[in-house]
Amino acid sequence: MRSLARESILFFSALTAAVGCGRLGYDPQALDGFDAAVEDAARPGDSASHGELDAAFVLDATEPHVLDAAPAEDATPPIDATPSIEPDAGRDAGPRPDGGPAPPGCFAAWHLGRRYLSCEDARSRNDASMRCADLGMRLVRIDDAAEQDFVAGVRAADRVWIGATDEVREGDWTWNDGTLFFRDTTAGGQPIGDAYVRWGAAEPNGARRENCAMIVASSVWIDEDCTMAVPYVCEAL
Repeated sequence: MRSLARESILFFSALTAAVGCGRLGYDPQALDGFDAAVEDAARPGDSASHGELDAAFVLDATEPHVLDAAPAEDATPPIDATPSIEPDAGRDAGPRPDGGPAPPGCFAAWHLGRRYLSCEDARSRNDASMRCADLGMRLVRIDDAAEQDFVAGVRAADRVWIGATDEVREGDWTWNDGTLFFRDTTAGGQPIGDAYVRWGAAEPNGARRENCAMIVASSVWIDEDCTMAVPYVCEAL
């Protein structure tokens, strides 16, 4: 019982300090009675004195007697504001005119701000044209000597397809977009206007057997059978 009295004394001593700090409402007369009860409880005696201690201090129920406490934490988990970033699930699939990674078998090169792909896999001319289209590009169109030298320098083999053909009308050579740039006649071919050409000697000469143009080892153009499988060069649209 004496141990219980000591524990009560410690508790009410702390409570008295809190009251003195203004943290609890209190009655001064009740505090005087509390002091006397504490002194009585500290003396050895019977249990009656401890009952007095229990009644010595009574909080006024009409006043707030709640100790300051930190507000309860919100149980709702915080929302992560970091944007979700989905992985690029097909970096080499589909059109990549924006300068993305070159597809397997090709390497990228740039000329006057335009992107080119030099591809080493051998395809027919029409397959090569479709492959370039799948990449959001086209078989290369060569418009001047500087571009000719660039393409000749980045090609993946001695022979590569370019985008010129006379398949639509024999002797009328056009680029993929339909632009007529050269007309071949019995008197010899002539460029259309100031269009650039780089035909080799006596080219084109294949008549209806050779309707697609390629660059060869000597860096000139020849007409060749469109079903021949050779590498190719694509350019951005």
